[in-house]
This record gives sequence, structure tokens and C-alpha cells, in this order.
Amino acid sequence: MTPPSRRQKAFAAAVAVATISYLLLAIGGVIKHDNRLTAAEFGVVVVAALAIGAALRPAFFDRLQKFDFGGIKFELGEVKKSQIEVQKHQQEQQAILDDVRLALRLLIGKNEQDHLMNLFKRETNTYRVKGALRDEIRRLRAMRLVKMSDGKAVGGMPGNAIFDLADYVELTEDGLKFITHFANQPDFQAKDASATG
Repeated sequence: MTPPSRRQKAFAAAVAVATISYLLLAIGGVIKHDNRLTAAEFGVVVVAALAIGAALRPAFFDRLQKFDFGGIKFELGEVKKSQIEVQKHQQEQQAILDDVRLALRLLIGKNEQDHLMNLFKRETNTYRVKGALRDEIRRLRAMRLVKMSDGKAVGGMPGNAIFDLADYVELTEDGLKFITHFANQPDFQAKDASATG
């Protein structure tokens, strides 16, 4: 366990001095309330002690499992256990989503591959909306392989004119990794060489 820092010690000392001063003034009659230690003053002492303990030994609260004050019960261990379960559940859900995304990427059709490759090679200036282009771009976006350019939407692609696809979408980091991996496959390199040769 690391020793408390200078700032933690200063905070603990300030809280202790303030608490003692308050209690001395309350008991001394400067703060009138029949010069007795009331439940409020006792509460101040307890809170001050907890604050000092937390400042000097933060790990104290990790060991504190149950706390009962004035009929109010806190079970810190249960809260912490619930938080851990929620985090674990969220991580499991994220892993499932990642697996689904990966499976979808394995099912990318020829047209989607062509769009990714065109974006990668910057050969996107002769696009025309025809067939299922919009749906294909939406699928690529759902797989997080492309993202829309600022202020652009799939529905905003011109219906009857030639346009540059790169004005509307761009590869994401995952899309770049995917298409780079795809472009390095021997069967794709052979097809690409025969198409350009």
C-alpha cells in the first residue's frame, strides 16, 4: 500500500482542524445549542473521520463492506459486485457484437468489395446511383467499414448524375485494415493483374 501523499495529509489535517474547531466552538458556547454534543455534531465527527480515513488510506473503503448509520444501511460489497457484473455483461455483449460484425464482413459481396477497393485506390469519380448502391453503402456503414463524410447522407447521393463516391463516404480504420488485407490475398492480386494487363 502506498503511503498518503502530501496533498492527502494536508486535506486530512484541514478536515481534522475544522472539525475540532467546530466542536470546540459548539461546546464552548460560541455556537449556542445548549452546549451539548447533538446528533448533528456527532454526524460531523463521523463524516470527518471517514473523510480523514479516505484521504490517508483510500483502500480503507475497499475493505469496508457494510455501514449502518442512523438506520440507513449501505452494503458497499454488493454495490461493487453489481458494478463488476454489469461491466462483465457489457464486455460480453461487446464481444458478441464484434463477432457478428466479423461474420458480416466475411459475407461481403462482390459489389461491396469493389466499393471498398475503389475507395482504397481512389477510383471513385465515376459513380452513378444504380441497382442496390445505396443499400450496399448502408451495409458497409453498418459493418463500420465506411463512414459518411461530414454533412453527407446515403439518400443524398444524386440519382441521375455521375458523382464521386469519396465525396459521400470514406474508409474507416477497420475498413482500411479489411481492404488492405483483402488486397494482399494472392487470388485477388492475380485477378487485379489480369484486369489491368
